[in-house]
Amino acid sequence: MRTRALKELRLLRFPWLVAAIASSLLPLQSWFDNPFGDNFALTFLFGAGPFAFVASVVLLGALSFGTEFQHGTLQFLLSQPLRRRQVWTEKLLTMGLAVATLAIVYGLMLLMAKQLTPWWKPLAPETAIFTVVQTLWLGTAFTLAAVGSAGFWTLIARSTLGGIAFSFAAMSLGTLAVDSVLERFFEATLLSDGWLRVTSLMVAGATYSGVFLWLGWRKFTRLEIRDVTVSKSLTLPEWVTFRKLAMLLRCQPTGSLRNLLRKEVCLQKPILTIAAVFVVCWLVTLGLFALQPARAELWNGILNGLTVVHVTIVVLLAGCVSLGEEKALGLAAWHLTQPVSVRRQWFVKLAVSAGVLVIVGVVLPWLLAWSISFKTRVGFAYLVADRERIGLYVTLLVMAAVFILSFWSASHIENTVHAALAALLVCVAIIPTVMFANSLAADFGGLQTGLISWLIAQFQLPPDVFLRSPGWVALGTYYVLLAIVLMLLAQSLARFRRARPQGTALLQSAIVLLALVFAGTFWWSDFAKSAQRQVGPLTYSLISALVALPPAKTMMDSGQPCVVSAQELEQTGMLSAPAKVWLRNAQLTYAPPQRASQSPNGQARSRPTVTVHFPNGREYSWSW
Repeated sequence: MRTRALKELRLLRFPWLVAAIASSLLPLQSWFDNPFGDNFALTFLFGAGPFAFVASVVLLGALSFGTEFQHGTLQFLLSQPLRRRQVWTEKLLTMGLAVATLAIVYGLMLLMAKQLTPWWKPLAPETAIFTVVQTLWLGTAFTLAAVGSAGFWTLIARSTLGGIAFSFAAMSLGTLAVDSVLERFFEATLLSDGWLRVTSLMVAGATYSGVFLWLGWRKFTRLEIRDVTVSKSLTLPEWVTFRKLAMLLRCQPTGSLRNLLRKEVCLQKPILTIAAVFVVCWLVTLGLFALQPARAELWNGILNGLTVVHVTIVVLLAGCVSLGEEKALGLAAWHLTQPVSVRRQWFVKLAVSAGVLVIVGVVLPWLLAWSISFKTRVGFAYLVADRERIGLYVTLLVMAAVFILSFWSASHIENTVHAALAALLVCVAIIPTVMFANSLAADFGGLQTGLISWLIAQFQLPPDVFLRSPGWVALGTYYVLLAIVLMLLAQSLARFRRARPQGTALLQSAIVLLALVFAGTFWWSDFAKSAQRQVGPLTYSLISALVALPPAKTMMDSGQPCVVSAQELEQTGMLSAPAKVWLRNAQLTYAPPQRASQSPNGQARSRPTVTVHFPNGREYSWSW
């Protein structure tokens, strides 16, 4: 029994560790006055703790049986001289131990965050008691529901991914059903008493857990392994798949490239099934929306939540499910011996995964949101309706970055779920790396001041050329991201060529990735700070030379525009060396102000406009 328990704990240690690390981020809120303000990075970083805990509870429940299906060891487990009741009990106890310890860690971190965070204000005694009890009861109800039903749904889907998808869908639909019944029959009570909803959800969660725990045990005791499944992950049932479509995806005697495309599409079946579950949940919520239109705000929040969960799962799995499936089936090394170049196989795998991400992760949610845009705007329809569309661009950029990290992670790890968790963990690690690089550049930045001064002087650019044009900011960000993406793809291709990954390959690649992210962020932050230092020195040097001109005051008092050459300014001896190079063969024009401005003592003062005309056609103006 000890050996079997250690085997079960070994399966659960990695997701448990990821969730524990994400939960430990909660006390970091005490370092900031308001982490949930306008800082997107901090909001994502501190929001990873609750999300990781929720996802890990479901994952821990599904991983115990899902791993047996994935590695094809369930038939050997069932052939052991053990009663199935004993096997079921051992798995359930191990799963419960992992979830219970994780809940304790998360609770301690949450309590520590509440005690250390200065911006958290104590609530009234009645409100505080209700908040604490509500959090405990709802968390307990969710944990019981997830642990109790994960085994049943995993045995139904025969995969970890299937157990996760069906568990989330069942709990979401169950919550909607309970809430709709309460709203329908106890609307007046709900407005005056918040305990009714909490108590009802607690009872429903416990009942749901008990029923599906019995169904899972019944399913496990009667389980028969009659055939060997082609895929070790979640697949579509035969009655859902059209016969002509199945024939279209079947490999043919000719056409190596088309056969590679067919193989990759078939490996993406788990993503397609998750999309089907998402569509069902969306349609059920839309039906409840039509029955109770007065609760539009609630249904909009649920639809947005479904979209976020679906997109997050698809982005994490689209890049790693193909490689994970091949490695789980033991086909990765065999495919390297095919008469098709390894580079082409890798590129086809990347292209198909990206195509599935676009269709299932972007186009499908947008079509569903667009279909109800006449009534409400949610999900991608809301982002597209924004005129500036900044939220849409940021969302697509984050999705692309996480997808590439997922594909990169799958090249280093043999397990799909572990690859997705590793990608999520690296995403969380990138955020403090970027923040630390920005902070370091703000304190010790300006290292590129001399280089930028030389560029501005040699090419006779305006000193604020890098500040007034947003294209430079986008271009610099693009080059930094491009370097990181190319490095990730190069590492992925290098690991794809190897039949079996090395033990420390992921750690080494992650260190290189974080080092490159730090270097690129520090360089760009330092570049921006150095660019801000260019306006002052050149402008002050030019003003000093203008003041030193003998007829300067006379020209300003005359109110007429006048021209000064660079040679005249250089004769004053007030120009710095960079300013001399910057003003070579240039001319300066004084233009009197159109109206006089008021000085602090109430007297009118003259502020002429100085314009520098460079030989290359550029101009630089400022009011002096």
